[in-house]
Amino acid sequence: MKKILSLLMIFTLCFILVGCDDEGPIPYKYDSYEASEKISELGSSTGFLLEYSMIGSEDSYRNIKYLYDDFEDWDDDDYDDYDDYEDDDYSSMTITIGIKSGITYISSGFAEIYVDQTDGSRVVLYVGAMDDSGSYRWMKQEMSYTDFYSNDYYSVYASIYDYLMPTQAFYHGEVMKKKTDVICGRLCDNLTIADSMNQGDSINICIDKEYGFCLKMATVETYRGETYTSGMECTRFEINPGIVLPNV
Repeated sequence: MKKILSLLMIFTLCFILVGCDDEGPIPYKYDSYEASEKISELGSSTGFLLEYSMIGSEDSYRNIKYLYDDFEDWDDDDYDDYDDYEDDDYSSMTITIGIKSGITYISSGFAEIYVDQTDGSRVVLYVGAMDDSGSYRWMKQEMSYTDFYSNDYYSVYASIYDYLMPTQAFYHGEVMKKKTDVICGRLCDNLTIADSMNQGDSINICIDKEYGFCLKMATVETYRGETYTSGMECTRFEINPGIVLPNV
C-alpha cells in the first residue's frame, strides 16, 4: 500500500510540475559557462550518452517549397533536394554523443567515431563508416603528443559541448512561454522563444534542469495558417554508459 501511495505521489508531482506554465515575454537566461562545467564534470566522472532523433511533422518536408517560395533563387532542384530527404526518411536520422573515462563517442547512424585519450602520451582515433553492403569498415590511427600537439590540442571535449548546449543565437531572445517538462525521464525547462527574424515563428528548446544539456531544439514555422515543426529531440539519455572501443 505504501508503495502504491508513493507512486501516486510521484505521478501527481510530475503532473503538477509539467502543468506549470508561465506566459511571457520574459528574458532568456542561460549560463553556458556553468552548464559547460557541469557537463565536463559529469563526463570526467560517470560519463554520459545522449541520442538525438530528428523530429518534424510529415508536411514539414513535403511542403518546404511553399515555406520558401518568396525567395527568388528557389528552383525545382532545391525542391528535389528536400524530396531526397523525405525519400531517405530524414525524420528517422539520429545523432549520438557520449563521453566516458577519456573516450568520446560520436555516431550519425551511418558513421561512428571513437576518440581515445586515456593514454597520457597519445590519442587513438577509430573511424567506422558503412559500406554499400551495410557493414562497417574501421580505420585506426594513433597520434603521439608533442610539446605543440598536446592533449588539449587533440581534445574534442570543448567543441563537443557546443552541440549539447543551446546556441548563443538565443541569448538575446524573448521567452514567450516557459514550463517544466520531462524528456527521457529528465526534468527540463521547456521554452518557447520568439524568432525576431521571422514574425510569427518561434524556437522551442528544452534544457535539462540538473546539468544544462539541450534536450530539444525545434523551429516552429507558421505559413498560410499552417504550422510546421522540425528539429531534433533527445530520445535516449544515459549516465554511466557502456562505451567500448571497437576491436580493430
